[in-house]
Amino acid sequence: MIGYLKGALLVASALVVLWAYNYVGDMRQQLDVKTAQLAQNEIIIDGLTSSLNTLKVDIEAASDRIEKVEEARKVSKKALDNLEETINKHNLAKIRNRKPELLRRVYERGTNKYYREIQDVMEK
Repeated sequence: MIGYLKGALLVASALVVLWAYNYVGDMRQQLDVKTAQLAQNEIIIDGLTSSLNTLKVDIEAASDRIEKVEEARKVSKKALDNLEETINKHNLAKIRNRKPELLRRVYERGTNKYYREIQDVMEK
């Protein structure tokens, strides 16, 4: 009877060792999979960090351009105010009837100058 118990104990021990070996093997396999996933996630995070840094630079550049456009708008607004003040001083109906070509050229020059200033600001 003791022989049977020893045999059963030996078989049970062998089964426990076999189970433990398989369990450790499965754990190693899961660890390898998780390590590979971690490496992939680190690559993704590095790419996203790089993209985020690029976006920060783009936002700063856009902010600079917006500030330049705002400055140009203020200058243009001041020039427009000066022009309106000058126009209000003169009787345009009288000038329009006497020299229509002069008024057309003045308006064209002012408009062209305004668009050039906006283009210069946008190109910088």
